[in-house]
Amino acid sequence: ALIHQKLYMNHELAAVNMGEYLENLCASLAESFGFPSSVVATEVQLTGDTLDIDRAVSIGLIVNELVTNSFKHAFQNVSEPKLFVRLQQVSDALELEVGDNGKGM
Repeated sequence: ALIHQKLYMNHELAAVNMGEYLENLCASLAESFGFPSSVVATEVQLTGDTLDIDRAVSIGLIVNELVTNSFKHAFQNVSEPKLFVRLQQVSDALELEVGDNGKGM
């Protein structure tokens, strides 16, 4: 839903600003689990700020699942929860990294 909202608010209908999108997605997820949005740090290092809609949706679904799992399972008994999402361009590929300071497996 966030992707579609961004597209309709933007004049460019085929691209998504990934920095804004990931920040909004993670902040929304944090707040839905009762955490302040400051718990999540996002970092996007792309050649351009935007990705095409197909890649953005795929990355958004993956980030949604991983971040949701962190909020559901990693932060029980953690006094200062931290979560990061990093998306960067490495040669011709995209590298996505999601991590937290939770209890681990």
